[in-house]
Amino acid sequence: MPHPYRASDGSSFVAQCAAAEGFHFAVLIKTEGEPEFAGMCGMTRKPGERAPELGYWFGEPFWGRGIATEAARAIIDYAFSETEAETILGAARVVNPGSRRVLEKCGFQWCGAGLCRVKALGASVPVDRFQLDKSTWASLRAWGSTALPRQLFLAH
Repeated sequence: MPHPYRASDGSSFVAQCAAAEGFHFAVLIKTEGEPEFAGMCGMTRKPGERAPELGYWFGEPFWGRGIATEAARAIIDYAFSETEAETILGAARVVNPGSRRVLEKCGFQWCGAGLCRVKALGASVPVDRFQLDKSTWASLRAWGSTALPRQLFLAH
């Protein structure tokens, strides 16, 4: 996200979402009082891409609480249940292990590395690329969870 995030940045983002093939949702958290904006989650098929890509952004106060994973799973379930998607793509900056973990908990598998243009930085940054196919998603759903118990993760 650009920082500072101006009203024009928000207007541009909303216009891009409206013009793209896909869907996006704002995520609001209600604890006490009024709902609070936590972030965004959605899926967009970029021109020339073979499959739609999952994307999400959540404010730092909402990190580490499972909110991004829950939102991503809802988008994935919708995409595979209600659209013709057979594969969903994902990417995480190599310096963002939390984002990578969201994808892994949703069943995504690493499929390569590349560069991604980040408007806020005015540069391309290295990313790990992931994908999830519909048959893997269906198997994970049948097992009841896409998250492995923490003790099963091994360090290399």
